[in-house]
Amino acid sequence: MLCLVISSDLMFSQLVSNALPEGAVTRSIGSQTTIERQFDETVAAAIVDLAMAIDVDWLVAVAQKNGAKLIGVASHVHVGRIAAAKAAGFDQVLTRSQVAEKLRETLA
Repeated sequence: MLCLVISSDLMFSQLVSNALPEGAVTRSIGSQTTIERQFDETVAAAIVDLAMAIDVDWLVAVAQKNGAKLIGVASHVHVGRIAAAKAAGFDQVLTRSQVAEKLRETLA
């Protein structure tokens, strides 16, 4: 399973990598240009750090075009970002504290 980790935060990338199912392969990317180049039909899921300044509507369109699951992750205090991701059509939105517990089942 190939997962894109969309973040510019190395700690976030490590948090996600540790929570992924065994055998999952990740590519960490941080810019919109890189996202467009890396996002193709081989990507099963993209895990997005919602702390980044990124157009969530655009990201949903890219994920849907390629048939990938889109999972947002944010601090529980970023209520507006969580709501925006849900409204845009993310498949799942988790708080950072839920990643270790729920990411594997979300990707199953």
